[in-house]
Amino acid sequence: MFTVVPSIPVAFGRVVPEAEAERNPLRLAWRWMASGARRIHLEDRGGRRGNAPSTLPALVLGCQAGPALIQVGGGIWEPREARALVGAGAARLVVHAAWFHPRRLGRLADAVGAERLVLGVRLPLPEGAGALLKAARALGVAEAVLSGPAWNPESVRDAVAPWVDQGFVVWAAGHIETLEAVEALKAVGARGAIVGRALYLRRLDWQALRGLEVPRPVPTPPGQRVPCAGARPWAAQEAKDA
Repeated sequence: MFTVVPSIPVAFGRVVPEAEAERNPLRLAWRWMASGARRIHLEDRGGRRGNAPSTLPALVLGCQAGPALIQVGGGIWEPREARALVGAGAARLVVHAAWFHPRRLGRLADAVGAERLVLGVRLPLPEGAGALLKAARALGVAEAVLSGPAWNPESVRDAVAPWVDQGFVVWAAGHIETLEAVEALKAVGARGAIVGRALYLRRLDWQALRGLEVPRPVPTPPGQRVPCAGARPWAAQEAKDA
């Protein structure tokens, strides 16, 4: 199912100020969950003092009791950091620099499982990236977050379709400013859109975006009765089994 993912940029344990008036990232995450978000992206914008550990594991832990899947991105390099995030409850880790180093990506996959890793890919791809993508697929990494272009209905197909055709689960992020671009992403087979700044600046309406998450109704074949309101959808199968 297509999913719209609110992004929360975090630095020094606080929400990046230009993104949102609410500076408490945990409070903001729970606000998005209360609004119906099924997946939330926490983006580490750095801002650690000295060798101070990241505050993101504690933030992820604070979201653990909520209904949304928590995804974390930004500077994930060390296996111990990946383990700390997954141990706190992160379901997906978006890795950017690490997938350019197959051995490093392999260490991360060994630490938390390749199924939890998502490639953070900036388009256009640099020369030689094809071999690195094959190495990532060989490890079992099958999801990618694509960013880079200014997403619009015209650019979506050329950017996303090749990845979908290769079997990647594709997410789009960055410079998503219009509802039409999100609709195009859904139409071409992307799994979802990660949206931040445009939401906080009210350029995109959250309820309108959530409307795109509803599956399109399947047309009823000619001659087939449509169940009336209140009918049990499994009644036909019960009769068949009997």
